[in-house]
Amino acid sequence: MLTLVAVALLVGILTVPAHAEPAARLTEMRLHVPILLYHYIRANPDPRDVAGQQLSVAPAEFARQMDWLAAHGYHPTTLERARLSLENASYLPTRAVILTFDDGYADLYTAAYPVLKRHAFPATAFIPSSYPGRPGYVTWAQLREMAGSGLLFVGSHTVGHIDLTRVGRDQAATEIARSKAELEDQLGQPVQYLAFPNGHSTAALQALTRTSGYNGALGVWTGSSLTFSRRYNWPRITVQGTDSLTRFAGYLR
Repeated sequence: MLTLVAVALLVGILTVPAHAEPAARLTEMRLHVPILLYHYIRANPDPRDVAGQQLSVAPAEFARQMDWLAAHGYHPTTLERARLSLENASYLPTRAVILTFDDGYADLYTAAYPVLKRHAFPATAFIPSSYPGRPGYVTWAQLREMAGSGLLFVGSHTVGHIDLTRVGRDQAATEIARSKAELEDQLGQPVQYLAFPNGHSTAALQALTRTSGYNGALGVWTGSSLTFSRRYNWPRITVQGTDSLTRFAGYLR
């Protein structure tokens, strides 16, 4: 039976101008939906690479984590469904969680996707639009196959994975808009979400993302409480290669 993931928290009637979004005129609902972030699904090839070790979840460990979600009644869902649930006060399955992958490494297709298919778990991959086909990354054909399955949703990670807080507004606008257009052109599907490279953004960049036609955006900051008003800077929890299954389970609380 479907129930709300979290009870809507009454935080007071907001005083807003007439042009504000309808949801902001009412009360702010909060959903407890952890958004998990993965990078590589691989054995780290260089033990001396500390950063690589942190970003590399071994394939067997990733499979254990997905098995754990299934065994404990968790229901992976999509970013769009979470957004619509907040906007319309609709329902999500109990123990909802969102799975995301950044950068589009080749192991997204070879290691992660088969496990997602086995469980019928949806996920979102944030792809820099200039990366597909490069050595070590997924190809456009692989992305089309995964997107066509209905399990993988593709989001933007800019064109060249640049830190948008370190460039001018015009360049940031180009990275945000062009990546969306290129991904949509290649995949024939709408690209509705953006993940800020390195999780770095500003209020101005979040506003620019909105005016560029995205439904939301993700940062990288700790938390699992989602609100409609902050949908252009939702938090994500990075799953690290050194995490035990117990620590992984703790991310879901």
